[in-house]
Amino acid sequence: MSVLATTGLTKRYGGLMANDGVAVTLAQGEIRGLIGPNGAGKTTFVNLVTGIERPDAGEVMLDGSAITGLGPHRIAAHGLVRSFQVARVFGNLTVRENLLVPYFASERTSGTAQAIARIAELLRLSTLEPLAGDLAKSLSGGQRMLLQACAGFMIPGVKVHVLDEPF
Repeated sequence: MSVLATTGLTKRYGGLMANDGVAVTLAQGEIRGLIGPNGAGKTTFVNLVTGIERPDAGEVMLDGSAITGLGPHRIAAHGLVRSFQVARVFGNLTVRENLLVPYFASERTSGTAQAIARIAELLRLSTLEPLAGDLAKSLSGGQRMLLQACAGFMIPGVKVHVLDEPF
C-alpha cells in the first residue's frame, strides 16, 4: 500500500493548466523529487498535496484515506508536513536541540528515550551527526535545510515530509 498517492490531480488558473491529471504513488521509505523548468507546476503540485490550494479535480490519499481539500493543519494532523524553501531553525540552539523542539512541542510525545533514539538515527542518516553539538547558526544554508527536513520527522505520527525546493 502506498503512503501517499494522487490520481487525476488537476489545477487550472484561468486558461493556464498548471497540473493536468497528475498521478503519483509514494511507498513508505521512498524519497522522490520533482524536477522541471520554472512554471512547470512543481510548486502547484506541492501546494495541492499539502492543502495550501484546492485541486479542480483529482484526489490525494494518505495511507489510504482521502485528504483532498483539507486545510494544511488538518493534513499535518494526518501525518503529512511541509517545509518551505527558506530554512527556519533556532540559531542559538544546537543541532540536537533543534531536533528536540518539534518532538516536545507535539501533543503525542511518548518519552525522552524515544526522542533521543530517533535523533541519533536522523543525525546518522542525514550526515549531521558530527555537527550535533554545534549551534544551528553555524551551519551552511544546505545544512540548515537538512536540519529542517530532519526536524519534520521528529513530530510523532509524521508519515510524509514534503520539501519545496530543499537544496
